[in-house]
Order: sequence, then structure tokens, then C-alpha cells
Amino acid sequence: MGIISKLNLTVILIIILLSLISSVYAITGSIGNARMILRLNEGDKIEKYILVKNVNDIAVNIELKADGDLKDYIEIKEDKFTLAPEEEKKAYFTIKAAKPDTTESKINVKFIPKDGKNGVGLSSTIIVITKEDGNVLNDFFDLFKNDDKTNENNTVNIGVNGDVDNSKSKDSEIGKFNINYLMIMLTIITVLFLFLLVLLFYLKNKRHNKTKGLKINKLKKSVQR
Repeated sequence: MGIISKLNLTVILIIILLSLISSVYAITGSIGNARMILRLNEGDKIEKYILVKNVNDIAVNIELKADGDLKDYIEIKEDKFTLAPEEEKKAYFTIKAAKPDTTESKINVKFIPKDGKNGVGLSSTIIVITKEDGNVLNDFFDLFKNDDKTNENNTVNIGVNGDVDNSKSKDSEIGKFNINYLMIMLTIITVLFLFLLVLLFYLKNKRHNKTKGLKINKLKKSVQR
């Protein structure tokens, strides 16, 4: 093998080695509130946030951009900022229910290393269910629904291999809370119903005893005569 061939082989090996090193040190992106389901009246505006986490050992630049059905009605308070290593920040935004029915929008979060290497991106999905305003019956049943929910523990991570990890959410705990609330309400209603039955039974017996006493008194008076 000639000197030129050995030199080319060395260059190729160096390039492969540098590629492996750069992939090993690829950054990881992590966000909380990766999915939100909101129930709003048409025209309502609400403020929410995405928990952006820098789980890397280097500082990263963060860029946020809205997309989807309501992208023109999403206002991001601060769409660019920098996070130090192990730092996290709540990225606030407002969204307006400007369209009827159900819409789906996204806020894309890009993690860019300050050294100029390739970054990674994640998205927070926002489902807005627009309901008719002034429907009292719907508002009552909404008390027992989980539709308006955001949860910082609903976290998505993406790292070196582009693998997405959906960490376990606490939505089940929210569901249990609503079920417990419903059970408490049913228990209270049952207790009140039983109390009313006992009260009616007591009043009925009291009236019956009073009527019976009057009849006995009348009978005694007639006997005495």
C-alpha cells in the first residue's frame, strides 16, 4: 500500500472518529407540558406555558415558534432565550380560541448549542375544544371532565439517537381526583336523601301518634258520659 493510500485511509479514519465524537456529545432536548387539552368558549384567550429544560452540560439557545390551526392566534411572550446547564424556564404564551370545533396547534421548541453544532427540536401539542358560550348544562358536566389539563410531568425528551421518551404522566391521578370528587358528591346526595326519608317517617309517626291520642281521648270522654 502506497504512502498516498495510507494517508487517505488515515484521513477517513479521522473523519469517522470526529463524527462519532460529535454524535456522542449531541445535545438532548426536554420539555414539560408536551400535550395540552383546553376547553374554551369561542373568543376566549388563556395563558399557558411550556416548561423548557436544559438537561445538558453546556448552555443552549432556545427558539420557540407556533404552528398549526391557531398559529396566528398564539402569542409567545419570549420566543428566544438562553438556558445554562441544568437550567429550566417556563415559556409563557397566550392562545385564543378563534375558531369553532376542535383545533390542533403546536409550539415547536428548538434546542441549539452555542458552539454552533446541530440542535434538536421538540413540539408541544395544544388541542383546543371550542364550546358554545352560555350553556349552563355543559359547564356543569365540565366539572367532571379532564379536558382542561396541562401537566409539567408530561415530559418529552429527545437525545442522541433521536429517540423520544414520553415519561409517565400524572393524568391518572387527576382522573382519580375527579372520580373521588364525584363519589363524594354522590355520597352527600345519598346521605341527604336518607335524612329526608327518616325525617318524613318521623313526622308521619308523630302525626299518627297524635291522631291516635286524640281518638283515645274522645273514646274516654264518651265512656265517662
